[in-house]
Amino acid sequence: MEVIIVAVGAVLVLAGIASIAYALGWGQRLSEKPVDIEIKKLDFHLQGTHLTLAMLLSLLLTAGGAGLLYKLYLSRLGGVQEELQKVRSELTGMKGSIDEVVKRFKFYDLKLHLVFPDQVDGRTVQIQAYRTKLGDLAGEACPSRKTLGEENTIWVDLDGLSSGDLVRIEAFDGVRKWVSTTAVQIPRTHVEMKTAN
Repeated sequence: MEVIIVAVGAVLVLAGIASIAYALGWGQRLSEKPVDIEIKKLDFHLQGTHLTLAMLLSLLLTAGGAGLLYKLYLSRLGGVQEELQKVRSELTGMKGSIDEVVKRFKFYDLKLHLVFPDQVDGRTVQIQAYRTKLGDLAGEACPSRKTLGEENTIWVDLDGLSSGDLVRIEAFDGVRKWVSTTAVQIPRTHVEMKTAN
């Protein structure tokens, strides 16, 4: 159907342009003959020369062909806009999926402050961190760095953790051994609150 509309539109535009060229080329001969057209039912009356009539018909042909082509263009543009909207919706859905994948494979760095139930010498305490990846049953040793803070506080730095990993800490000083009371889930944690005075 579109091929027919394009063909008819193109023929009308070309016929209109050819008619304009013909009218301009034969303008002197056409301008000598008068034309008087009257249609009483439509209350239409046209007076002029053959040149005027030829130019008017040429413009009507050209405008009609251009109008058909423009209407086809608008219908195709509407179809393209619908397709673009579908693609935009698909991309929005894909972006959400990609964001989830990126979030899952994003790496986190964690700095933990270890609080011991009794006094320890931070210089002699050795730290071992264990990480259990999401979906795994067994944990694995995880590289960690111990840092000493003020007043013998011990900090543990962990790098390259993924979302969903569970982290637990073990510490020992050659005599005593400590384990973390809870595992920390990356990137979530909990904060215990107490009543303020």
